[in-house]
Amino acid sequence: MRILADTNVIIDALTSREPWNKSAEEIFLMAANHTIEMYITASSATDIYYLIRKHLHNIEAAKMIMGKLYSLTGILEVTADDCMDALASAISDYEDAVVEKVASRKDMDYIVTRNIKDYQAGGTKIILPDDFVKLSFYAPSSALLQSIRKSILSLERETHYSLLPHFGQNSKSSVVVYPQLLHLFVVFPLPFSKP
Repeated sequence: MRILADTNVIIDALTSREPWNKSAEEIFLMAANHTIEMYITASSATDIYYLIRKHLHNIEAAKMIMGKLYSLTGILEVTADDCMDALASAISDYEDAVVEKVASRKDMDYIVTRNIKDYQAGGTKIILPDDFVKLSFYAPSSALLQSIRKSILSLERETHYSLLPHFGQNSKSSVVVYPQLLHLFVVFPLPFSKP
């Protein structure tokens, strides 16, 4: 599944903007777990940087966050044709029209945004973050589960604690995004029990 995340979704996750941050963080988690491919446009990257820098009041921290974001998302170029085609788009907001043209050209499955009404006149499917999270494809891939299981077994050997009986009983609670560094680090909290 390939999605283009609108700027509002990225900012919701990176700044913990309530009440929208929960679904935005879930989408980040899906991207981190490689269950989806998440993209932003090159033009939205500058907007995101500006908003993050303004939120943090720190240029270096904003640059670090952007680097983490770029490691999690792909960046789609905006071409001259995208800009020209957006002028003739039925989407009234020019910035959104450019985003939709990029999404269309790059065959994105969805544009994930809280700004549904502005994209309705476009040709790319749009979806609210909450609705996207509810889609049934949010399941860890078998390769990811195998990798996690291998890591757990290695950790068990090192710590002499049994972890696997507890792992995977509830896939939603076995993966959590912690608030450090604006929710960009993914960890797998596992309950410890003596063997």
